[in-house]
Amino acid sequence: MSYAIKPSRIRIMVLALLLAASANHCGNSSDSINVADYREFHLRAGKAICEKMQECYSPFIRTIRPEYQRKITVDACVQSMQKNLDAKLATHTKEIQSLSRLCYNQLLEADCKEFIVGTALMPACSALLEKSSQEYQKYPELMHLVNQKEE
Repeated sequence: MSYAIKPSRIRIMVLALLLAASANHCGNSSDSINVADYREFHLRAGKAICEKMQECYSPFIRTIRPEYQRKITVDACVQSMQKNLDAKLATHTKEIQSLSRLCYNQLLEADCKEFIVGTALMPACSALLEKSSQEYQKYPELMHLVNQKEE
């Protein structure tokens, strides 16, 4: 019996993890993402999230078919995160911005075990997921844009 993860499922996992916020390599990398400009913060944190995902999920990634493994890269993750970034950020309230900074920094400092379950165990990440979901519901056209398939 073959268990293959569909590309659309991978995209959902990546977007959910990005929204729930993840991070960079072990060590004190959170210093390098803490900049005043929120867009720049998101770009730096997003790349760090993608790198941390690659690091922490590599044992799982190795279990899927090679053609899918090749699609799960830091660059692909960053491209996905940057897709419609300005439109997404325009919906972020001050509260979401604060929660993003808290959650991302907590995840950057987490080990892989904590990182994988971070959204469930870290209050800032749980709150971020809830608030972001509520806010995105107000913008169905943005959700359509974010979820539309790459051509």
